[in-house]
Amino acid sequence: MPDLIARGSGHIVNFSSLAGVIGVFGYTAYSGSKFAVRGYSEALRSEMKPKGILVSVVYPPDTDTPQLAWEDQFKPFETRVIAGSDHPLPADKVAADVIKAIRGDKINIIPGGEAKLLFFAATRLGGGIFPIMDMLVRGAMKKKAASENHKKATDE
Repeated sequence: MPDLIARGSGHIVNFSSLAGVIGVFGYTAYSGSKFAVRGYSEALRSEMKPKGILVSVVYPPDTDTPQLAWEDQFKPFETRVIAGSDHPLPADKVAADVIKAIRGDKINIIPGGEAKLLFFAATRLGGGIFPIMDMLVRGAMKKKAASENHKKATDE
């Protein structure tokens, strides 16, 4: 950062996640770390803007990468149900959206339409998002219980 400050211009881009906007069931540590990136970036933005340095935060949704494929093996049942028909964005689409947003000096960069809608809902509803998330978790837990009961019945 000293070089950016000396130059009086630059652009810092930090990557958070949609899980840094809405806490996600099964991702307690991950969500916490991504919320931290958001807070750090917002504070850093306040400090750097007067020095001519921009700070942006990227909130990507699930992105089609080898990491996601590996991670999917270990996702809790409930998390998979909550994600539902969510289709990961191709990595090149995420990259293109990020580059376009950086060129436009955007502060919050949210690749993908569904992600933008979720970001908007979470940031505008505040605590109003909790009943929605609670409903999704309850539904996922019921599906898990039904799945386990079905498995027990077919195993016997």
